[in-house]
Amino acid sequence: MILALGVVPFGAYYLGVIIRKRVFPSPNSPKWLDQFLLAIPFSLIVVAPLIIVLRNTISSSWPTYLLTIGIIIEHGMFMNEAVVAKLKEHLSDNKGSALSELGKYEQAQKALEE
Repeated sequence: MILALGVVPFGAYYLGVIIRKRVFPSPNSPKWLDQFLLAIPFSLIVVAPLIIVLRNTISSSWPTYLLTIGIIIEHGMFMNEAVVAKLKEHLSDNKGSALSELGKYEQAQKALEE
């Protein structure tokens, strides 16, 4: 039961990441390491709520259990890469503005000290 509720769902999410990277790579696909590291919190967001469904279906309905595992794999395939790409884009866009804001803050601090 622990294996079916704890290991299989998270393994399914990571399997989705691997399938996406190997079978459907996009031209701007993030690196393996980036995807796997950011998959840790994303998998918790996706898998944790579905464990309740899995717990209820594991003994009563195998097809529902397998469908839920398929949904988790699909999330690993498509959500993970999209979110990683958006995060990288957001961080690169805001890097300059954050530094300029920091510079303005430091200038204001120096002016107040004088």
